[in-house]
Amino acid sequence: MTSAARTLRIAAGAILFALAATANSGGYRYGASDQAFYIPAIRKAMDASLFPRDAAMLAAQGHVILWDGLVAGLAALSGLPLPWVFFALYLAGVLALYAGGLLLARAVRLSGWGTVALLALLTLRHRIAKTGVNTLEGYLHPRMIAFAFGVLAMAAFLRRRPGWALAALAAAGAVHPTTGVWFAMLLGVAALAAWPQWRLPLIGLALAGTTAAIWAIGAGPLAARAVVMDEAWLSAIATKDYLFPHEWPAYAWIFNLLPALVVAWALWRGKDLAPELRGLLAGALALTLFFLATLPFVALRYALAVQLQIPRVFWLVELMAFVVLCLWLSTWRGPARAAAVAAGLLVVASLARGATVVVVEKDARLITIDLARGDWTDAMAWLRSQPAGAHVLADPGHAWRYASSVRVGAERDVFHEDVKDAALAMYDREVAMRVVERRALTHDFAAKPVAELLTLARVFELDYLVTDVQLDLPVAYENATFRIYALGPLR
Repeated sequence: MTSAARTLRIAAGAILFALAATANSGGYRYGASDQAFYIPAIRKAMDASLFPRDAAMLAAQGHVILWDGLVAGLAALSGLPLPWVFFALYLAGVLALYAGGLLLARAVRLSGWGTVALLALLTLRHRIAKTGVNTLEGYLHPRMIAFAFGVLAMAAFLRRRPGWALAALAAAGAVHPTTGVWFAMLLGVAALAAWPQWRLPLIGLALAGTTAAIWAIGAGPLAARAVVMDEAWLSAIATKDYLFPHEWPAYAWIFNLLPALVVAWALWRGKDLAPELRGLLAGALALTLFFLATLPFVALRYALAVQLQIPRVFWLVELMAFVVLCLWLSTWRGPARAAAVAAGLLVVASLARGATVVVVEKDARLITIDLARGDWTDAMAWLRSQPAGAHVLADPGHAWRYASSVRVGAERDVFHEDVKDAALAMYDREVAMRVVERRALTHDFAAKPVAELLTLARVFELDYLVTDVQLDLPVAYENATFRIYALGPLR
């Protein structure tokens, strides 16, 4: 095959991969799910005057990652609107995952059909049971980009290019620290197992890292997290049951430990595998053992152990199980067409599922670069035209009901947004206490009398109420669905 034909095949594969991955995620959309936190934090980095009341809550997670500043800087450098920057980064992340999967397949020496099978598996979005993480997201999430960098690091390690592996790991850690840490642990154990000549410096590096971690937890930047969560703190995150794996139902244990058993079987049987591949298999098992070893700390509600969300290591373990299955498919000694049929079925399954999710389940466009137009976004646009200090009251479930939050659509402080505020409560007790208080104050929101709403406005200096309910309050803006009521003079 000529180089031009090979390039054309790789490019066609990239397009098909991106389409299948996006469709399986329900289509790309801006402002969805976790972006209820990330977009306001980035907007805050771009304009310090925004979110004067919510800044401390946004910083609960944002101050430990570089992502907000990186995206804000990229938006300023490019001059593009933030939604277009997000889409470009999303597309870059998907293509990086494709490149990582392709290079990983080549490094493991998968057959052509084995490579197709691995790439198809990477497009089949699913949740890692009871971990709060999906293998793909239909929106820009730094975790996905970090995962793609991690896969690239694995491919570089298999090809015995430690410099490139370290660079990819550093990029993963800069984008999403915990995902970078899990890949660093995986590759660190792999290097110890595969490269005996590196063991002394690697052990020294591990000891230095352990010493630094002990200092950070004992007296450094993580010291505030080295506490046991009390009942008040836990009540704020009671809906996040995936944080406590010792309470998992049986199916979650089965689904998460099964890939580890596949990896263990491959390590036991694969005596003739390359040292680097055996090292990665050992690294995946080490991540499983790390999860089990830290389980008592999570059961004790030790804050740092809960915040690290350690069960997400099973995402990496599952990836290694996929590699094992595709390697087995590549070395299949049965009927010659069996590998082609299996890989073909995976491709058909991915495309059919993607079409079903987008057309039937979501009834949505494949790509929505900006917030979808509608009465909600029109109301948010009006709020965005108000002073930056405007404080908004809305139903606490508004983000999932209307597909975007007040913070995303209006770029204004909101009194309470239950889903994302509760997620941020995991990282800071003061934020958790705010969530507990405001959740109680907004309970049964739709039935609250006007007098109670006005009392909230007076106590918490609220300026506007956005709702689809007709109330006896002065209307500042209205459209076919929503009214925005003035709760008092803007301060």
